[in-house]
Amino acid sequence: MNVGRRARYIHGMSRALVMALAACAAGAAGCIEEPPPRTELVQPPPCTPCATLVVFQNEMGSVFALRELAMAIDDLPPWGRTDPQLADEARFELEIPDLGPGRHNARLNANLRGRGYGVFAYLPSYTFKVTSTHEFAGRPRLMLTAHLYEKGGITTPLEERPAVRWVESY
Repeated sequence: MNVGRRARYIHGMSRALVMALAACAAGAAGCIEEPPPRTELVQPPPCTPCATLVVFQNEMGSVFALRELAMAIDDLPPWGRTDPQLADEARFELEIPDLGPGRHNARLNANLRGRGYGVFAYLPSYTFKVTSTHEFAGRPRLMLTAHLYEKGGITTPLEERPAVRWVESY
């Protein structure tokens, strides 16, 4: 199609489009009507204004198996788990309804056991205890995440690898 024919084709299409829109505006049959505007309000999901979400993220490598976990905030009863499936789960969440404003303390205690076979068959006899505390300010919709991870590299001794990193997000 040459330039002149293309220009006439586009002009013809735009003219047909204008005529179709005019017919719809005049209320011609077969035109699609716009839906009426929504009048109801969409409500956000209910949440406690000062709820704090405490998340535990297990990022340990295959050499370590998490056996026991206990977390506590201030003087609240500690939340904990001890079961064989704990080592295979990567994330746990705990919602605390209302801590209130001010400074708070979070405590984490984790017990790990070595995992290995073959030439590393001695690793299951190793146990590791990780304890960490974190001070934070109570804020609305705070998410406090405790990452249990391996620090260092292959030359780092096993007993120095387990570590906890705390992250606050709002």
